[in-house]
Amino acid sequence: MSHPTLALTPNTVRQLLRFALLGATALSTTQLYAQTVATETEATQQEATVSQLNNIVVTATGTDVDIKDAPASISVITREEIERKPVSSLAEILSTLPGVTGGYASTGAQSKIKLRGLPEAYTLILVDGKRQGSSAHTNYRPDLGQQDIDWITPEMIERIEVVRGPMSSLYGSDAMGGVINIITRKTSKVWSGSASSDYSKPDSSKRGDEFKLGMNLSGPISENLGLRVGGSVSRRSADDLAGGSSGSRKQNANVLLNWDITANQSISVEAAQGVQRSLASSETNANGNPVVSAWGSSKLVHTYYGLSHNGTYGQYSSKLNLYHNKYENKGSSVGSNSSETVFDGSVDIPYTLGVDGLLTTGFQWKREELDNADTIGGSSGVVTNSSSKLNRNNWSAFAESQSYLLDNLTMTMGLRLDHDSKFGSHWSPRGYLVYHPTSNWTVKGGVSRGFRAPNLKESSPNAATQSGGNGCRGLAGMGWNSSSTNADGSRGCYMIGNANLSPETSTNYELNIGYDYEGWAAEATYFHTDFKNKIDYQPLGYINGYWLTRMENAQ
Repeated sequence: MSHPTLALTPNTVRQLLRFALLGATALSTTQLYAQTVATETEATQQEATVSQLNNIVVTATGTDVDIKDAPASISVITREEIERKPVSSLAEILSTLPGVTGGYASTGAQSKIKLRGLPEAYTLILVDGKRQGSSAHTNYRPDLGQQDIDWITPEMIERIEVVRGPMSSLYGSDAMGGVINIITRKTSKVWSGSASSDYSKPDSSKRGDEFKLGMNLSGPISENLGLRVGGSVSRRSADDLAGGSSGSRKQNANVLLNWDITANQSISVEAAQGVQRSLASSETNANGNPVVSAWGSSKLVHTYYGLSHNGTYGQYSSKLNLYHNKYENKGSSVGSNSSETVFDGSVDIPYTLGVDGLLTTGFQWKREELDNADTIGGSSGVVTNSSSKLNRNNWSAFAESQSYLLDNLTMTMGLRLDHDSKFGSHWSPRGYLVYHPTSNWTVKGGVSRGFRAPNLKESSPNAATQSGGNGCRGLAGMGWNSSSTNADGSRGCYMIGNANLSPETSTNYELNIGYDYEGWAAEATYFHTDFKNKIDYQPLGYINGYWLTRMENAQ
């Protein structure tokens, strides 16, 4: 982590004042596709890494387990690594891990993290095990927005766990490619805090500079009541050359209140809000337009509220969470928003049935809502339903057992049932073995099923997005060309949803061999994935005066 001396320019002063106001507000408040191909495909790849071990992880099983015993291909980015790498985004840190691509640009498709080559829609992002929802469909097109990773102040992060490969047996839909779980720092028993600042200026005067400031403060209010406050501001100026990156301005604030009811039970209340703005370049071209336009929403707001209970009852432990994520695209001329409300819980039960083991069982209820008048509803020849709102409910139940067959052999078996109000029920099983032939060597592997239910827009014939050309190329064999027009006078084509879609599914096989010595480890992973019912746009043709493509399952 660097702590350079900053020149107090007017812009820097504004950022500092903005940060101070943000922190003061928070404190006063608390005082209360290697792309897997479009048809059924198979992907094989080898991953190799040398990394320093962080012993305990939770994402692979939902419980604490040594990383060597985790039934998955998993990597950890520690607090120390985050401090050593003052990068522009968490995606840039994640891009250094094996099996991870993307994250090496500040905007656009290359800024988004992909696990094992699958697009970002197949990666589930969690914070402390809780889903973060998605802002993708508050934009005109999902590819035009940011990935929802940078809503957490880096100073608040304890570690980041990344599981590569399907984890639907634990987490359900959206975890076909894997899971990114951002683990935050807990409330401290003594008052302590940290702050960091970074400023970077590229060699080229045409490239945008970057400034970041973050803080985390935590301590006891009383004997059983703890407080954590975090906040950050950052700004990256847009590049002033053609083909460069647009800029951004981000502000985040988070407040957590934790009450230890007894020595074995606690309740926590958390609230957070973040604002992200996209910035265009200051220089203009001959037409008077910015050399680099703003990318994505000019103003996106994320709001989070959560209530959690953790309990220990002898050998048993439980978790209950109720939380709500909302994204508002306030830069849209018509306004759009998406939200996700989740109620979930789990219980850990040790058992002895011939062998010792641990059974984790749980449930989840989820409601998704989307309102986007820019792409949903209307009364054109493409869409006749005027409502711009979509919603659905999902409930699920799961169970997973870790059986300690021998001192050096563990078997994990898991099964999850998801029931969607639109797509019915779906089962996701998993089986995994972890074997330690010696204290230094680990051999592990297994088979898992993944699935992804179509999102709200993909599954709605009432959703239509216009393409200027690239999304229409499949229509070329039906007579479409770049000069073709629609009945409303527009060029290009319309891409519409489909209520008859089936969920995407995959079967993953993997084998991992690892060696560690005195805290250092080397490992190699081979995996093979069968992919079915891939959802993508397919050409329909010229219908009622409109060139149309529609979401379909590739067979």
